[in-house]
Amino acid sequence: MSNGRINKEKMNLAMAKKRQRKTNIRNKTVAFFTVLVLLLIAGWLVFDKLFVISGFSINGTYEYSSEDAKDFAKRIGLEEGMHMFGFSRDELSQKAKYYIPEVDSVSIDYKLPDKIVFNVKEAIPAMYLTENSRHYILSEALKVVKTTENAEDAEVQSLIKVQIGDITKCQSGTFVETQTGCDKTLISLYKVMKEEEIAEEVSEIDLRNKFDISFEYKQRFSVKLGNSENFTVKIRFMKRIVDELSENDRGYIDVSDENFREGTFKPYS
Repeated sequence: MSNGRINKEKMNLAMAKKRQRKTNIRNKTVAFFTVLVLLLIAGWLVFDKLFVISGFSINGTYEYSSEDAKDFAKRIGLEEGMHMFGFSRDELSQKAKYYIPEVDSVSIDYKLPDKIVFNVKEAIPAMYLTENSRHYILSEALKVVKTTENAEDAEVQSLIKVQIGDITKCQSGTFVETQTGCDKTLISLYKVMKEEEIAEEVSEIDLRNKFDISFEYKQRFSVKLGNSENFTVKIRFMKRIVDELSENDRGYIDVSDENFREGTFKPYS
């Protein structure tokens, strides 16, 4: 057998092995993608059938029944049978905040595999304001819980009377809005008052000008805060001043100094 014929046979054998390797690689690739597609289809079918809403619940200050939760869900466009991941939680949380009068805020959680939980902060009356002879009862987030022409409806609940400037929106079931941001300042101030445990002894807040804020405290003191900076520091300073006064003292407390180094008390004349 000549060397040429031997070399040709070796070349043919090498090419055959190469073709076989390519075939094997192609077959394995086809098999891999076939299995992958089948797994994806199976995963989607499981996902689509498994995470289907079968119930709702509400976490809040009050106790809620399953029917309450179902009604709550319906009002923002959710119902049993929908897919758990077929909606935006953030969008619905915002929708609930503005379209459900009973709440100030809502967050939505998944309780896998098939439940939706609403964590709500109820719109509980905390303040009231008066505009054009009507009284608007407000929550902590300034949602208008109720409107009335009878001031006693607000006063008998020991709510804080607020005066606020530049109101652009004040309707039942909506949040109070102002042109100059006084609404956000009031929310911030009330939050600090609650944190410092004085809110129950505040009877009135004057925020007609957010650079000249004041409030009535303990039915004995008119407190001047000045601007909206550092509410916590100012209120703590005020509390220290009150602690140094006698139970019979009544007058003006000024903690508006921006450097927080001075505070004054002046008796009512």
